Parts: sequence; structure tokens; C-alpha cells
Amino acid sequence: MHIDRKGNRTGLRKCLPYSAFLLLGLSISPAFSAETGSRAQQGAMVTCSSGFLPGAGVVNNPPDLLVNGECHVKPNQTYYFENVNVLDKGRLVFDELDKTIKPTATHFWAQSMVIENGGTIAAGSARQPYGNYGSVLTIHLYGADRNASGPALGALCRTAQNADTGPCGIPKSAWSDNGKTKLELPGGVSDFFYRYGPLHGDGKCSDGSVWSSTSPCDDSQGKQVGYFGYKVLAVSYGGSLELWGATGSCNSMGCSNPQLTHPSWTRLEGSVAAGGGTGANDPLVVAGPSNEHPENLYVKAGDQIVVTTTDYLPGHSETFVVKDASTGVGPAGRWLEKIRVDHGAGWHHNGERYALTDKLAPSQGRLDLDPDLVKNGVETRAAVAILNRSIRIVSGGDRPGEEFPASTPENPCVAQDGKGPCYSLGGHVVFRQGFKAVHVKGVEFKELGQGGRMAHYPVHFHMARQTPAGTYVQDSSVNESMTRWIVLHSTQGVLLAGNVGYKSIGHGFYLEDGTETDNKLYGNLGILARAAVANEQNPRRIPGILAANEDHKPVPKFPFLTDSTYPSVFWITNGWNEFIGNMAAGATACGSAYWFVPTWNSDRPDVMTPNNSPDQRHMKWSGYAGLQKDGAYRGSTPLKAFVGNFATSTMMSFQTTGDAPECSGVVKPDTAKVSAPANNVLTAVRSLAPDPNDNEANDHYYPHAVGGNRHATACNRKDDGTYDCEGIKFCDPGHPENCAVTVIDKFTSMFHWAQHNVAAIWLRNQWYLVANSVLSDVQNGGLTFITGGDYTHASVIRGYWALARKSVFIGHTQPQDDIHAFALDAGPFNARSKLRCDWQVAGLAPSNYCLSAKEGVSIPLVNFDSGQRLFNIYDGPAYQDSNAYLDITKSDCPIPITELSTDPGCMYGSGVVLGVTKDPLNGQCYLPNAAIGWKQNNGFFYPPAFHSANLFFSNVDIRHFVFDPLFRAPDGVTGEKDFGQGGTYRTATSGPNAVKNFYCTSTENMFDGWSGIDRQTELTDDDGTLTGLISSKPGGETVSINEDQFFTAKLETSECKSNLRVSPSLVCPQKPPPPAPTPSTAKTSPYDYVATAIAPGCSEKSPPDPSKPYGRCGDSPDLGQGGEWSSECSNGACYGVPLYRQYLTTSEQGHWQTNGCVGNPDTPACRWPFMRMGGQNMYQRETLTVNNGVYYVDTSVSKTTQNTENYTTMKPRDVNVFAPGQTYYMFFLYAKPSTAQTYQIYVGEGFDTGTVKPVRGSLATAPIKFSPDASPNAGKWFAVKGVSRGVLTIETNFAGQSELDPKQPKNGLCGPATFCGWKKDGSCGSKLAATDPGKEPLLVADPALAKEADAVCRTWAVKDLDCPSAGCFGFSFTLPAGFKTQNQGQAARPTPVAFPATGDFATRFLNTKAVPDNASHAKDGVETECFYPRLPGSCPAQ
Repeated sequence: MHIDRKGNRTGLRKCLPYSAFLLLGLSISPAFSAETGSRAQQGAMVTCSSGFLPGAGVVNNPPDLLVNGECHVKPNQTYYFENVNVLDKGRLVFDELDKTIKPTATHFWAQSMVIENGGTIAAGSARQPYGNYGSVLTIHLYGADRNASGPALGALCRTAQNADTGPCGIPKSAWSDNGKTKLELPGGVSDFFYRYGPLHGDGKCSDGSVWSSTSPCDDSQGKQVGYFGYKVLAVSYGGSLELWGATGSCNSMGCSNPQLTHPSWTRLEGSVAAGGGTGANDPLVVAGPSNEHPENLYVKAGDQIVVTTTDYLPGHSETFVVKDASTGVGPAGRWLEKIRVDHGAGWHHNGERYALTDKLAPSQGRLDLDPDLVKNGVETRAAVAILNRSIRIVSGGDRPGEEFPASTPENPCVAQDGKGPCYSLGGHVVFRQGFKAVHVKGVEFKELGQGGRMAHYPVHFHMARQTPAGTYVQDSSVNESMTRWIVLHSTQGVLLAGNVGYKSIGHGFYLEDGTETDNKLYGNLGILARAAVANEQNPRRIPGILAANEDHKPVPKFPFLTDSTYPSVFWITNGWNEFIGNMAAGATACGSAYWFVPTWNSDRPDVMTPNNSPDQRHMKWSGYAGLQKDGAYRGSTPLKAFVGNFATSTMMSFQTTGDAPECSGVVKPDTAKVSAPANNVLTAVRSLAPDPNDNEANDHYYPHAVGGNRHATACNRKDDGTYDCEGIKFCDPGHPENCAVTVIDKFTSMFHWAQHNVAAIWLRNQWYLVANSVLSDVQNGGLTFITGGDYTHASVIRGYWALARKSVFIGHTQPQDDIHAFALDAGPFNARSKLRCDWQVAGLAPSNYCLSAKEGVSIPLVNFDSGQRLFNIYDGPAYQDSNAYLDITKSDCPIPITELSTDPGCMYGSGVVLGVTKDPLNGQCYLPNAAIGWKQNNGFFYPPAFHSANLFFSNVDIRHFVFDPLFRAPDGVTGEKDFGQGGTYRTATSGPNAVKNFYCTSTENMFDGWSGIDRQTELTDDDGTLTGLISSKPGGETVSINEDQFFTAKLETSECKSNLRVSPSLVCPQKPPPPAPTPSTAKTSPYDYVATAIAPGCSEKSPPDPSKPYGRCGDSPDLGQGGEWSSECSNGACYGVPLYRQYLTTSEQGHWQTNGCVGNPDTPACRWPFMRMGGQNMYQRETLTVNNGVYYVDTSVSKTTQNTENYTTMKPRDVNVFAPGQTYYMFFLYAKPSTAQTYQIYVGEGFDTGTVKPVRGSLATAPIKFSPDASPNAGKWFAVKGVSRGVLTIETNFAGQSELDPKQPKNGLCGPATFCGWKKDGSCGSKLAATDPGKEPLLVADPALAKEADAVCRTWAVKDLDCPSAGCFGFSFTLPAGFKTQNQGQAARPTPVAFPATGDFATRFLNTKAVPDNASHAKDGVETECFYPRLPGSCPAQ
């Protein structure tokens, strides 16, 4: 059959038996080359039933080929065919000459190759892979674009149909069953078989009509449709593909474990300098193959290799051609391979591991880190991969013999017409359900994929469902794809191992629709996932697939713009797969290494019936493939195994949410076919993608991935090792019994630049364990555990924990010098690298991002995002255990001398980024790179539940950094009365808090949007390994909280290393004084904290408009703003409830005197120390309060005052007006049996103490619901001490309240139940190995995790209790009917008194007992950065 360039069938070619060639006067040689074949073959079909394949036609009009017997292809020939079909009993075998003959080059050109039922295409074998003797087989897939005028006719099957046989030789019984019945399929598979439909865009039928799922033309006699697309190699039902190439693969016993070995790529054994690699003295060096290590990379002259980037720029991966290679014994007796290449390296490539042994030596092994990690060091070396293979499947042009048009940055596409340099119509390889065998090893897929077209990928398992055991694509390369690299679509049981993907457009390794399970991705290397934008890295101007053009309206960026803006190296829509030993090396624009997408299944049958799709939406699935069945189960599949993976040079590393941060500078396509280059932007290439369907369920193009987070839900494991998900409840607060932990194990990740609102590793929103991992070289946020932003169980599921354990966090793994200029802590745009932002090059005004169109990256420049925060806190709780922080040092950031300069010394120094800090010692500007930091500003809840234990620091300038908002005092408070107490939400421009004294980049309003929420950063140091200090009370914890007047305590000290030079030497005055420190950003005390909250009774009402969430207290129904009591109070627009600390330090008592407060406290100069209680948009007001403290609540501030007082510049205002006759609730979160406090509340005259009643607050929903406390101990934890001068005094003491014990099973901790459980001895322990550990996937992937899991459950799963199961302890009070808000509360405030010197306030500091900050190391002369020779509170009198 001949198909013209428009996809029309023009007639049949006569099928000739081989003997018929004699009648044409042709030679009966068993093989014909294209050069010797007769012209008389034009228009014919060649049939090969046995022997050697006859020669095939001429270039301009080749014949079709039909293979129905064993047909061998002689090597060293060039063959031209049009459509190749291999039928039942057909076996097309590509032979390689034996070792006595020189290497050969065989070329096989075809427009399509379809392997039908019973057919096989084979080259090489496991014992004798093709290319063992140096030969190369190249299969060229050619063909012109058939989709220019609509749907195309795909390659057709040739098997004759009859009563028993359907299309492509598929049994009619299976074809007609169409998913109704589970059948026995080829390859030993038992599954539902679904009849095929055409690929996306290829629905043209042989009669010119168009196929549809409701009216499939292939039901009609004599009509056909192609099921595989065109320009394709396809394996259909019952077909087999056996390709075994030698180059880049290994077949010895030493390579039998694909988890551990990947002969297609390795690591450098020594750094390569820029310009190096060509000479005998500076070759590329890798571990060479040997008898002991046959898996090591073997290269030879002429091979193409790629060396990955080892800095921030993903485009610094580069290819070389090998000139020569030699092997020999290197240092320490290792067998090394030295490779000389065709040109000098363009960039420095790191080839040294980051050594840990010496850096960790002072810890004396107390961290108990992974011994292999400590011994070998962190794997930071560049990967080196071989791209060419002995078997190659490559794209041709439109016609046979026409090579794929070249396109380079020097010769790019200039008009998106599909011609010349714009050409992106590659071939593709597709495997469909029911194939008998797919064994692909050592194959290069070169320039495959059809640009911008869904379902036409280089390697594509298309709706293959359950595949035969032993299905794999291994040790292969996908070299410069026009789309993705390898796609698994509704496919299960495939091994992808040791494959190398180089240059995708959009996502690389791609799990498509959420049903893909039980696949194994081992040791795959993905290099440079390119955004579909118009820049040098995409010279063909190839569009993306998930790349909406936004012609009619903006769309959510995720997932609709992910190919053009957020390409991921690994796109994961179903977690129930194994990811072991993979590496993601580079993604451009705002891409990610691994995106664990919270999707719900978007699969559907090609031809849907009531029998094959009971819900008329999905195919039939069992186990985890069917768990994500609808939007209610979005993101529910757990991560089966994620062990030993790597990531580098991507904006984000591991993402878990169905949204994406702003990607500044990447813009939608122009209306023109090809965008003209524009300054300071990356323009998406205009795509073929449709507009998204407004109804996600009806969108059959885009993944169902709009919004959502991970909710890992465990199904029931059956005796045979499979899983039953039928009836399993989605993991949520109402059904925690099925929740699972997402474990990220032995992950190494580096060189990321996440946007302000996310982090490199962004884990939201349930249980996560990051263990034995390494994170290094980040801009801004590193690892973040995040919940929902408030404290309700709708946001933080009961029993939640998230833990980083036995992991290493490194500021920089390479020297900070000119050689490593693109790896500097200050980012790749710097004076040393000479790389400049595009706005600098163009002479434009600075923008809030630093973009290089050439490099394809956009690095955000966001206020207060100008330093590393390796462990980044957004909300919580979040825990740390046995982590090491290494080589985290400040970065200099020179600022332009004049405003006219646009060339700062670092990219944060242009002036657009507020918060570049100033060193008072020398006035220099620096980036406060820190081990631990906070996402600020923030309106989320910070619980007093951020614990750390057994930390270790080496060469860390700043252990913990907080941006403290510098607020001015109230109007009129100046001079000596302004001692830095703040009191407003307006930026301080003068006085002690003047921002210019602390920041190189500042404005007069830089903190105007901040609030009290940003001043509640709390870290609990369980053993002194963070701060160097423990307390003298049982447990020994100390707490570090940000520098705010409200949190000043009787005994406190500047937290060690909370900024530059903040050290123990500052505790006591010295002569001469030490160098001036930078301001400390946190202070450490030995006291505990509790979260105190207050809520109005009106919040319990139903909203007046049931369709809207707010309006309960007169606030706006849509946003919760305004009214009498606003729901919204998460920012500086909210006045907040004034809460005063009533205990003062000695110095504060002096200020009280100076400010005239003894005689007249009712002045603005006396409104301190106080906090505006605020918080999330759910009516409550909250703040942290110190244990054993005394606090005063001022309820008297009028609405007028709240709306007019000059405390903020934000509008509109949000208020909290206490009303007469109304009930209010005060309640406590994270209270402990040791918690005791006193509250003084202004209630006015005529207050009835009888209205004070014990209540319980339910955290199930927002707003909080309260009910009378009916427990036996109701009300016994507080005492009403009476009312004096309109002030109610209540003392709280939770001693004896056993409900507050986190280890009481009824409180719902020790979870999730699939991971942790209560033991007989009452302790919490791991449940992973409770049955057969050999069946627990996490333990199969890493047996050492059993010990880790038990330690995690024993300590961290029962660490903190927010509230008892019966609800938060609280009390209600009702204001008198005559209560008035006339601002009288400040005058009525009881006089503050000095902190007592007894009880909890008699607690002392002690030095930690842990090395190296303990006393013994100080005596030994070891540098101890946080050892206190003089403990705070013990300084001698001056």
C-alpha cells in the first residue's frame, strides 16, 4: 500500500513471492542492496518468508515489505522500504558479521514498521549482542507530515481478518470482548484486553472518514484505521521486539543487578577544567571496565559522550566525540579509563566527591550516618554517559534517504514551518497492549518524537496495561528528543534501567495518566529537560505538549504550562513504582528534577462500553492503578520506593503539589508562528495544545492535576503480594487509618534556586521522612515540610509529623573561587562568572528576576529571599534528628555605588531585593546563608513544635537566621522613649530600629506588610546541639525565639550563631571588646512556650450566605474582612487583640520609669511589651506565650480606633471588636502538664464570674467549634481569682492533666497506623516489619530502613500533642451587657512587675553535653563555636 504525503491511500502494491523476481529478470541473490536493486521493483511489495531479505528498490520509490517467515537482513547493506509489516511466524532478524569480518554499517530505511500478532523483529541476543564486533545497525524512520490538514492515517496492519482474526492478527474474541472479561494474553499476562483506537491526531480512516470512539470506522468491512501513528516502529498484540546492542550495555553476570549497575553512564574520576579534555595531560577520566567491574563505562574512538553540569546552569552539560580512550591502573590500584575528546570543555565539570570523614570527625560518630556515605563522601561528580549505541533507531526526513535536518544555535529555526532547521517531525516507537515481548537493550533513539504532538514519543508504552514479566528498556539512550524521552501510559510492570535521556522538550521520563504502577525505574539518567521556549537550547522552536497558548484566557500554570515553563526530568503521577538510583541533571526555565504530581486518573478506553468501563470514565483496574479513581482520591498513591536518587541543576528538586510558583519572565506565545526575540523574557513556542476543558473530568488531553497535595493512602496487601484497594478510604482527617508515610531515602540533591513560596524539596502536606540524604548548593529555601497553614486538623492531620533524619546539608560543595564561578553561593550571575542578567545586558531597569535567555533560566529575585536556608521552615510542626550542617558561609554581595549602575557584584544586589543584610563591622553587604531559616513574611501558624536533636555543625557562619521586622514605635514616641520596642506594623526609618542601619537594600516601607505572625519563630533544641545550651530542668530543652520585645525573658541570651559573629564571647563584657557582631536574630531561653488563642462566639454561627465561607461576625462573606470581628487576620491590615506581657526584666523596668509609665501608663509610650494576636483567616487570634508568664488582654479598643490608628499602611483594615453580652473563648494549643500561666482580661464593670466556664475546642474544622467540657476534671486546671478594676484574673495550671500526655493512645499519635503502632510495653514502634519484611517495599528497597523507622516511631511520632482527643482545653467568658469599648483598657492594665526569681524562672543554663560544643572539647583546645566559658546569667559584677 502506498500512502502519500497527505496520508491518503493511493493503491495497493502487488505482493510478489520471492520466486516472482525471476520473472522480472532480477537476480535471485538472497540479498539486494539499494544500489543494485532493479528499478522494476518500484510499486511492488516485497514478501520475505525465509532466507535473506531481498534488496529493496530505490530511494525515490521504495516498496512495502511483508515478513511472514524467518527473514534475515544481511549486514553492511542499505535497504529502503516504505511500510514494513511483520506477520504471524514472521521474524525479521538483523545479522551482524562474525568476528572474522570487519565491522559493518547496516542502514534500514522504513516509513513504518509494524510487528503484528506472532511477528518478531530481532537484532542481537543476550549472549551475542549486536555490535560485539563493532558493527552498527541504523533503522531510519522517515515520512512527511500528514497532519497539516487534519487527522492523519497511521500505519496499517496487514494480517487478513476473518471470523476468528481481528485487526493486526488480534483474536476476534479478545477484540470483541473489549475489556469485558479478564483474558489470558500473550507473554503469560492475565488482564482485560481493550480494543485499540488510533493515537491522538491520527484518526483518519482508509476511506477518508474520521474514526471516533462512538463510531469507529474499523467496525466496517474493508475499512481500516492506523493504531500506531506514522513514521513509527510499533509492536502490536502478540508481537515481539528483541533488540540487544553491545555499546553502552553489559551482559556479564557483574551487570545482573540493574539497581546497582548502569554501564551506559558513570562518574568522572577527577575534575575537568574549562578547556580541558583534549590533551594527554588533561583527559576525562572515568572508572574503566575490568573483569572485576564489567559494568564500568567502555568507550572507544568516535563515540559520542555527554558530561553533565555541576553548577547552577542546566545547559552546562555538554557533548564530546571521543578521539581515543585507554585503560590502565591508576592510583590505589583502580582500573581507570582516560578519554581524550574532540574539543576542550566549555565549562568546569567537578570530578571530586565531597569528603565527609574529616569534617565529621569532631562529632565522634554520634550522628550514626550511613557508613557508606561517610566513607565515600557525597556524590557530587559529573555524570559521563555514552549516547551512541550499536543499534540505532533514528529519524529521517520526509523521504527515504533524507537525513533529519540539522538545527543548531548557529542555524536556528526562523519560521515555524516544519522545514529545514524548524523540522521536528521525528519518528516514534510505540508498544501497545498484548505484545508478547519487548526486550530493548543497548539501543540509541536519536532525534525521535513528533514535536508538540501527544502520543508520538521516542519510546512509548501506550495503554499497554499489564506487561509480560521481563519487559524492559535498558542501557539505551534517547538522544535529543523532539518531545519526551520514555513514556509509560497506563502501563504496569516495565523495567526502565540504565537509560540515558538527553535533551527533551518538556518532561523527560513521563508517567502519563496516574494508572502506571509496579514499574521499576533504576539508574536512569535524564540530562536537560528543555522548556518549550524560543531560545538557543531549542533551535528548532519545538512546542510543548502540555503548553496551552492562553489565547482566550489565562489558565493555571500547573499542569497546563508545564512543558513550556516547568519541565521535569521525572514526571510521576502514580507513586506505586520503584525509583532507585536515578539521576536528574538539569531542567530549564522553572523546571524540577522530580515532580510527584497529585493527579487523579485520566485514563479511558479507546472504545468505551458499559461492560469495559463501569463508571463510564476509566478502564478496569486493580490495586494502586485504580486508587486515584476520581478527584476525591487525587494524589493518594503512596511512594513505593524512592532510594538513592540524585538531582542537580533544576529550579526545584522534588515537588509534591499540584500547583507551581511564579516563573518570572517566561511568557505565553506570541500570535506569530515564531516569536521574535524579546529582552528579558523567555517566550513559549506556540503549540498545538487545545484550551483546557473547564470541567477537569471531561478533559482528555491534559492530566487531571489542577491543585491538590499528596495524601498517601495504603491499600491492603494480599498474601500473593498484590494489593486490594477496593473500598479503601482516602487518607484524610476522617480516615487516618489508611495513611502512609512518604519516604525519601538516600537522596542527593544540589544546585537549585526555588522561588520564595516553595523550596527545592517541597513536601506537602502529610507524613514525610527524609533519611540518609544530602542537600547542598541551593539558593533560598532547601528542604521544607509544609502543612496547611493553620492548626486545625483539616490542615494538620492528627498525629502528623515530618522529619529529616541522618541527613547532610551543605552550603557549598565546591570552592568559592573563579574556577567554580557558576557554583557560587551567591548564584551563577556574579562578577566572577561574568554572566549577567538579560536586563543588565539590555540596559533595562532591574527586574524581580535574573533571566538568561541563552541559558534558559530565570532565577527569582524576591524580597527577603537573599540567602540560603538549607532547612527551610514555612509552617509546622517539623523535626530534625542527627543531621549535619557543613560549609555554610556568608556570601559577599557588593551593591552598586550609584543608582545608575546596573551591574552589581551579585544578582541580589540590584536593589530590587529588599533584605540584603549589612555588616556593621565594615559596612559590607552580605547574604545571610544559614543552616536553618524561615520563609518570611508569612501568615501561617508557627506552632511551638519545631524540635531538633543531635545536630552537628562545621564551618557554619549562621546556624539559625530569622528576619526580624523592624517596626517603629507609636506616633509621638521618640528619643529615649523609643528603645526599639516597636508597637506598630510600620517600618522603622529612624531610632534604634532604623532599617538603614541593618540592611544594604531597604525602603521606607519594607516591613509594612508584615505582622505579629512573622514574629513567632520558635525552635526547641532538645539537647543543646543547635544552641550549645541546655537547661537545668528535666528534659534540658532550650527554646530559641526571634528577637522581639514581647518575647524577652528573665534569662536569655543571643542565640549562638544566629548571625555573623554572634558567639558565646558576647555573654559577658570583655576588655578589649570583641569585634562588633551583626545583630542576633533570635534569642535562647530555658523556658517553654504554648500557643494561646482567643475566638469570638459569633464565629460559631452559620454564615449568612451558605455558598460563602465568611460573614459570621459582620465581616464580608467572600473574604472575611471588615465587620465587627474580621475572620481575616493574617497580615498587617489586622489590628489584632492586644496582649501584654506583665513580667518585666530589670532593664525593662528602667524603660518603664524613663517612659513615665509609673505615674501615667495610659500613653503610647507605655504600650509595650505587647503583641497583636492575629492569625489565619478563621476568626481566631493567636500568639506564643511563655510558660509561667502573666499576660493582660485588652478588650477595650474601639472599632474607630482600630480603623484609624496609625499602626499600619495597609487597607482595608481588619478588626476585632469585643461586644457586650457576647461570649469569647480562650484556649491553648501544645499545652503540657507543666504549663501554668496567668491571664488578666479586661471585662469592665458588672462582670459575672459565673460566665467563666470550661470548654473544649475541636480542631476538626475551621472555625473552631466549642462545647462544654464534660470530663471528670473539667475546670480543675484553672481558677478564677476574681475581678479587680474591671480586670478578670484567671490562673491556669495543667499539672495532673494526663490527657496532655502525647503517649496516651487515645490522643491519636503514634501514626500513621501503616507505619507506626503501639507496642505491648506502651511504647510506639515501627509496623513496617510486623509481618514479612520481605514483602514491605520500603524494606526491600532499603533493609536498613527497618531500624530507622523504629527510631522514628519511638521518638518523633509521639513528640508533640496539639490538643487532647476530647479537644483543646479552654474557657469561655461572657462580657457584661453594659460593656463598652472606649479604649479604657490600657489605663486599667495592672502594673507590670519584675520577673520572679523562683520556680520555673530559677532555671539555669548549662553547656550541652554533646561534642564538640561541650566543656571537654573546650579544654582539649578544639574549636567549639558554641561552648560558653561563661554561661548566660553568670557574668561577674562590673
